[in-house]
Amino acid sequence: MEMGQKAGGQYWRVSPDIMDQWQFPSIWVFSMKAILNREEKLWKFAGPGHWNDPDMLIVGNYGKGLATSWSGRYKGMSDLEYQTHFSLWCMFSAPLLASNDLRKMNEATANILLNPEILAIDQDMLGQQAQPVYKMGGIRVYLKHLSDGSLAVAVLNTTRSAKQYDLKASLLGIKDAWKVRDVWKHLDTGTLTDKLPLTIQSHETIVLKLSK
Repeated sequence: MEMGQKAGGQYWRVSPDIMDQWQFPSIWVFSMKAILNREEKLWKFAGPGHWNDPDMLIVGNYGKGLATSWSGRYKGMSDLEYQTHFSLWCMFSAPLLASNDLRKMNEATANILLNPEILAIDQDMLGQQAQPVYKMGGIRVYLKHLSDGSLAVAVLNTTRSAKQYDLKASLLGIKDAWKVRDVWKHLDTGTLTDKLPLTIQSHETIVLKLSK
């Protein structure tokens, strides 16, 4: 990554091949979470004209991919996990390379891959990769500044059970009241002044766009 831009590269792979699985016990096979653990540390190397590539999307494969699941050896991820996968790749301004059969994708897959609000976060002209700002108790928070002055915030629950979490304005470095929009629910959900209580399901990522 440090040499990629100096060598004239515009984007570079930052991981081995991704597998259609949330997590493996072995460190030698790269699951979605294993690549996330690597990618989240590389935010300072990304920007317009020089992008980190955490490998292709595995949304909608359901364990059927020849390369991503070794021809059905792995069961694949759930729709909620696929939504998390897509959310984080968009927060990271990653290249979005679909690997599922686009001719046969179901409604759940289409709703993930074609969500214009999360796609806009990936394609934002500022080109900033989200930076981790909180990581404790299985909850991770990522912050991304957008070109219109708004903020994209992703709150991930990596545990096997639902979690309650209060998203604090102080964590994000903001003051006053900011409007909150849930980009997966396509709903304006109120304002953030001090803290915003959230319920995050197991392996879910809530993505919010905050604006003044």
